Amino acid sequence: MKDIFALQDEVTLAVVSAIQPRIFQAEIALASRRRPEDLTAYDLCLRAMQQIGPSTREGLAEGLRLVQRALELDPGFAGAAALAGACHLENVVRNYAIDPQFERKEAVRLMRLALNLDDGDPNKLARAALTSALLVGDCETEIEMADRAVKLNPNSYHTWLCRGWVHKIAGRRKRSGALNVPCE
Repeated sequence: MKDIFALQDEVTLAVVSAIQPRIFQAEIALASRRRPEDLTAYDLCLRAMQQIGPSTREGLAEGLRLVQRALELDPGFAGAAALAGACHLENVVRNYAIDPQFERKEAVRLMRLALNLDDGDPNKLARAALTSALLVGDCETEIEMADRAVKLNPNSYHTWLCRGWVHKIAGRRKRSGALNVPCE
């Protein structure tokens, strides 16, 4: 019985020794990512997320207003750009858009801005891949981005969900030969 507990301790030590350096590297990478320069911008994004969550027309409008204000305060805040792009995408997908063409262009522009500011964040990368799959139609690039997002964080439900949708949309396009096959 003592040998079992000793073996368990050895296995635990081996596992911790194997993953500790990777966790440390991930923490360094996370810490080196660009943080918002303006804490008010960060606060506005947090408030926007609350508004956006239920995906109502009014909530998305208020969330977009808040996140646009955050971008005015800190134009280099990748998280704000990604969130603004997601709001525009939601307006298109949910048929809330007054000017769908403008909303589509803004969603793509803001997702590209977010990736230009920080292309190492798996959530932003996954969201950008899905936005592009829904609105642009560059299957190879979208699949590469979605696969890279999962590789960066294989434990993220969000990255796997976006990857699944990207692959499904790309498969429809390849079968139909069309670039702008709508989602069903």
